[in-house]
Amino acid sequence: MRNDKHLNEAIVRAAQKDWYSGSGEKRDYSVTQLLQEPKAFHLFNRHKHEIDEDVSEKLYMLMGSAMHAILERANEHDVEFTVLSRVRAFFEKVHNGEVSKNPGEIEAAFMSFIIGDGDVGAGQRLGYLLSLLPEERYLIEKRFKYVTKTGKVVAGGFDLYDTEEQSLHDYKFSSIYKWIYRNQPGNSTMEDWTLQLNMYRLFLENEGYPVKKLYINLLMRDYSKTNSKRERNYPDPIETIEIPLLGLDIVEQIIEQKVAEFDKYKMVMDDAIPVCSAKYRWQGHDTYAVMKRGNIKASKVEYSYAAAKSWMDAEAQKIAEKEIHKGKDPYASHQKALSLFSIIKRPAKSTRCESYCPVNKFCNFYKSLPRELK
Repeated sequence: MRNDKHLNEAIVRAAQKDWYSGSGEKRDYSVTQLLQEPKAFHLFNRHKHEIDEDVSEKLYMLMGSAMHAILERANEHDVEFTVLSRVRAFFEKVHNGEVSKNPGEIEAAFMSFIIGDGDVGAGQRLGYLLSLLPEERYLIEKRFKYVTKTGKVVAGGFDLYDTEEQSLHDYKFSSIYKWIYRNQPGNSTMEDWTLQLNMYRLFLENEGYPVKKLYINLLMRDYSKTNSKRERNYPDPIETIEIPLLGLDIVEQIIEQKVAEFDKYKMVMDDAIPVCSAKYRWQGHDTYAVMKRGNIKASKVEYSYAAAKSWMDAEAQKIAEKEIHKGKDPYASHQKALSLFSIIKRPAKSTRCESYCPVNKFCNFYKSLPRELK
């Protein structure tokens, strides 16, 4: 990992640390991986050790990890919080040289510091502390596994499950842009969130935890109080979206289909794996710009050549009418007016490929794009 901006070592170490709660578990796929497409997934798995990222590009990842760590600690019981705080304090003393590192002494020092001294044994004192823990209302950062009909293991970890309300919550940092355009045609954001939370719901239901409600909680990382006063539909700093429940049989079917599709290309060469869909690539529509001679900006932009030409013809006719009223030939006047215009095709960019795909340099589709689309 590069550090081109010369950030301090503490930030570098934080960016390099693997904060993923499912790190090291035995699985074939994770829920978030199944939200990808086969080409993106396999290219990342095959080339992850070749990816060259700068520390500064990990900012949003660090923000998300910090948020989940705070949520997890905030919902610890007082006893649990106290014991874990003492553990951290004990290691600080070790680092400061205040505690002997002698194997014969450190165990007793540890138990004494963490759960205190007393007439009864350490095991009894620890048992007493644990007895103070109430039955937890919330399950936080728990991971579950699902086995497909072909024996493939899919793992997933949800953020919070409320046992009283029987509701499942996911927390995400978001941008104002993502919030505004989440329901736009061709945008897969809501579709992905719906599938992700329903997969977690399936895992929970299989373990005996009924789920009646699903929620996405969006924390706006670029929220502006000034803009909120100016714009009518501007979101709040935190927006909660209820996600629709899908039939569990449908969710199971989707998982089976996705796993089968991913497995299909396991042994296929990189370039032979089908290109990610336009929706996944965040590719917009091609547009056609009507340009008038001498102008920098387009006079009109349409989504089809036919619509652009129709507008251009109508606009040229308006200009020609002035000449026709002076007795000029109608056809020649119209052709002269048309010569003032031209239509330029503006191919849509694949935004995810260009700016957010960590393996684009290994992708034959991306490498084949014209320079202006990269």
